[in-house]
Amino acid sequence: MYPLSHIYVSYCALNQMDPPTALGSVLPDILVGTGIPWRKAHRSTEAPFQQYLISPALRLGAALHGIDLPGLDYFSDISYRNGKGYAYQKATFIEKDVIALGVQPEHAAWRGHNFIEMAMEIKLSRQHPQLWQYLEEAQNGTNLLGQVEELARALEATYPEKVPQVLQRFLTIRGKEEALARDYANKLNNFYSLSIDPAACQTIIAKCLDIIEADCQSFLSEAIDALRQGLAQGLS
Repeated sequence: MYPLSHIYVSYCALNQMDPPTALGSVLPDILVGTGIPWRKAHRSTEAPFQQYLISPALRLGAALHGIDLPGLDYFSDISYRNGKGYAYQKATFIEKDVIALGVQPEHAAWRGHNFIEMAMEIKLSRQHPQLWQYLEEAQNGTNLLGQVEELARALEATYPEKVPQVLQRFLTIRGKEEALARDYANKLNNFYSLSIDPAACQTIIAKCLDIIEADCQSFLSEAIDALRQGLAQGLS
């Protein structure tokens, strides 16, 4: 999921939010932005996270994000209701649209699930824009980003020094539909050597907003309940 979606789910699971928890809630994706493989960055209760994240709130937010607890991305990306992750299940409805952009058919589900997650981000950003303030405050938090950078180095990131830039990118995009479409079009163009117009991505995002409308809140509620149960059992 995208940044505000993670912050929102953490907020609901904990019934509170603060800047370190907000930063922890997006931390695995910051790590991915520094060049760490997705699964390695999302095993967010393992030893390096415990060792290098001095702040308990950073560790807690990261656990709520990742796939160990299990966190939100387990339910979005890995498994939901005995099937694939929620975003992957919904991506089946837009695979043809994604292929029409020029994406390889074997990548349609992977890229499609990102469109579903963008739709969720837009919806939640419209409903809960005040949650962005916690991530903004974390940007200036005492040594919070330093802890993330130390963890990135320990996990052998390609560009550990890019932690602040990745966070700034999240805050610049800020869950806005046009910004998300432009950012993702650029990503696809660079990866596949295409020339996709951001408007084409925005059209797919709009379709995804309709696709998730009926059951996205049920998904979020079930994920939040599962996170609370995981927390009650204690972090490993």
